[in-house]
Amino acid sequence: MKIIYVTTSFPYGTGETFIIPEIEELRLQGHEVLIVPQFPRGQVVHGDAARLLPIVVKEKLISAHIVLIAAGVVLRNPVKSVAALWLLLSSRTFAIGVKNTLIAPKGIWLAQLARKNKAYHIHAYWGGCSATMAMIASKVSGIPWSMTIHSWELVENNLLSIKAREARFVRVVSQYGKDRLQKHVGPTTDICVMHLGIHLPEPPKLHIRESHTPLRLVVVGNLLPIKGHKYLIDAWAKLRRRGMEVKIDLVGEGPLKQELEEQVCRLEASEHILFHGLISHDLLLSKIAANQWDAMVLPSIISADGNQEGIPISLLEAMSRGLSVISTKTGGIPELIGGGAGLLVAHGDSDALADAIQSLASDPGFQLNLAINGRKRVDEEYAVGKLVHELVQMIQGKSVINESIRDIRVASGIILLSNEEGAE
Repeated sequence: MKIIYVTTSFPYGTGETFIIPEIEELRLQGHEVLIVPQFPRGQVVHGDAARLLPIVVKEKLISAHIVLIAAGVVLRNPVKSVAALWLLLSSRTFAIGVKNTLIAPKGIWLAQLARKNKAYHIHAYWGGCSATMAMIASKVSGIPWSMTIHSWELVENNLLSIKAREARFVRVVSQYGKDRLQKHVGPTTDICVMHLGIHLPEPPKLHIRESHTPLRLVVVGNLLPIKGHKYLIDAWAKLRRRGMEVKIDLVGEGPLKQELEEQVCRLEASEHILFHGLISHDLLLSKIAANQWDAMVLPSIISADGNQEGIPISLLEAMSRGLSVISTKTGGIPELIGGGAGLLVAHGDSDALADAIQSLASDPGFQLNLAINGRKRVDEEYAVGKLVHELVQMIQGKSVINESIRDIRVASGIILLSNEEGAE
């Protein structure tokens, strides 16, 4: 079976690395995959992304080549092309309409690419413009399509009700995502809740910090408001006043870097809170496995526009490698680390965050128990091999019931499910 994945920029740029395990697993199980980024910008940063370059079709968002092919497709298929473009007129704002119009030629170009390669299915990763591109390609080519939605798309709402109607299947990565999506598309739409999956490393040698050493924390995520870095920095100051020595490594880049650096400087914490910028995915995982840190923290909040996290892949990968995690009660995070698989606190509450960190540092047995429960949660619900096996069975029309799938209502036809800035 040949499947086309439509991404935002992956494998180019720094994000969307969470797509890798599922693509690799689909190929291991004998399926062909083509990756088509809508906007292939930036360099290939991550080594595991570079390994997928042979299956990438790289074309600019808009070029003479794209426009020429799209024009030819329209001339040969005027009725289907007009029907596809007509859907874009329902864009709810002018700005969204402009984005959809700009992606339209590449969507029509993708229709020809899919036919030429005899694709069985087109899957869009994200519900924004990548889904617009896949929807147009499907409408023109007749090849079924589907999409995976995380969180920010639920705020933008780029034709979600139309896309849900046109797609063979809609997948969300958390129950939170499903509940939010149904507000846009209604309860009658078939929505599958299926988690992100990862390759499970060998069971880790669990790490216990020596009590006389500083607590070492890591945060992995773009320096964006939704990630809540400033609340962790405030929590560090509170812990310092309590006499605790804590080291924090911030991994990631983003527009808040200067503001956060100034906050650190005001607290005279520059020797304790370090900005490392972007670290390659492979290197980051090796550092986690080598017990460079005692815990991972993700102090996410609900952003001003209402956006919340989906299932953060950074927490998932940390848990799989025996690292305790602390995060907030936002978005899909409680589904991942609730029930003792991690520590949950209220979002935007630096006092609660400081208390959670202190409780972890003061009780090595508690920290070890969190690590064990976290690895168990990943084993049971997030192993990519199991998820892709179930995915393939569903594509073949077989019914699958598994605890890792919180709610599946399978639409007739072909299903493709795919493996965060977003999140990252």
